[in-house]
Amino acid sequence: MAAESGTDRLMEVAEQYPADIFVNIQGDEPLFRPSDVEQLIACMTADASVDVATLYHTVDAEEARNPNSVKLVLNAMGDALYFSRSPIPHDRDGEGAIYRKHIGIYSYRRAVLDQYGELAQPMLETAEKLEQLRLLHAGFKIRTTVRGARVQRLESSAGMPGACSCHNGGNSAFPDAFADGIADVSSLIKPTWMAY
Repeated sequence: MAAESGTDRLMEVAEQYPADIFVNIQGDEPLFRPSDVEQLIACMTADASVDVATLYHTVDAEEARNPNSVKLVLNAMGDALYFSRSPIPHDRDGEGAIYRKHIGIYSYRRAVLDQYGELAQPMLETAEKLEQLRLLHAGFKIRTTVRGARVQRLESSAGMPGACSCHNGGNSAFPDAFADGIADVSSLIKPTWMAY
């Protein structure tokens, strides 16, 4: 049976490698930086109560309305309260809410991955199609940390020209491999994992 999510795939990796912390970089984050991984590992090692760590950056209200951009709200400690494809929080009176966009890079403790496959898939995860909601629903602590600078994320194959341009130092020409177009970004960029 094929793994349904990045966390499911990482569970399979954890069964084969002895490590305490695993990092999952989603396929739509091909331009991640090593400092992103270092930031997540530091978050985990600084507080043993943190089960999972992930990154975010702030966005404007227009980007917050994009359902492909996953938003999150936090508590005072920086722990995630909720993730959504809807713009959260809702700025009822137009006073200028702060929107935080989730970045698809996570670090997990082994104990979390050992339990993940046994967790029930809650209605929230099914509705939003966001695997991290399964962890929140089960009571796991997801600590978030802000990424200092924005890096382009691939929402779909339409984002490949910009990603190639960025990766090629500003050269907007596609590499030859992309000359005939791209049907599916996920077929070209696979999720990456690291064990620590």
